[in-house]
Amino acid sequence: MSMHNYFRDQKGVAAVEFALIVPILFILFLGVIEVSNLLIADAKARTATSSISDLITQDSDGVITSDELKIITFASKQIMAPLTLAGQFTIYATDYKLTAVGTVINSSVRWRRAFTPPNTVPSTTFPSACNGNALPLTLRTATLNDVLYVNSVYSWTPRWFTWVGQVKITSSNYNMPRYAQELVLPTGEVSGC
Repeated sequence: MSMHNYFRDQKGVAAVEFALIVPILFILFLGVIEVSNLLIADAKARTATSSISDLITQDSDGVITSDELKIITFASKQIMAPLTLAGQFTIYATDYKLTAVGTVINSSVRWRRAFTPPNTVPSTTFPSACNGNALPLTLRTATLNDVLYVNSVYSWTPRWFTWVGQVKITSSNYNMPRYAQELVLPTGEVSGC
């Protein structure tokens, strides 16, 4: 075979092009899967936060017992399945009491609990102090006397692109009690604040 024929020969070009493009397509494929998993984790965290807020505010007598909170924690674990939760998902529920002083409406934290599924026992210790001024001014109205604020933090870790590190997914939800005027803890239970 002469040199001229050697350079004109097209045999194997498709194999070379395939070998060059496959790694790029494979990385794109894994990237699409990772982004999809991130979006699923975000949707599940938002659903869990909303559901917990909704379940707590549906309490008929307004007294939130530890057993009720354990059941709600279990429900959040089921919503987040099949995602890994151990040490990665924390939910904070804070109940604000609103009081009117003249034309000013003040908010103070009545109680606060933290949930870390899969553990079913709510915690009363928190990384930050309870702050009664954290309730937005738009929610401080004379028609309300109780507002429940639930926020969650989920640390999502990519499966293949570990160099990205953990991504913090946060979600929050505000609700009013549905069937009672206020949400309180049983007598003698620590408020968490």
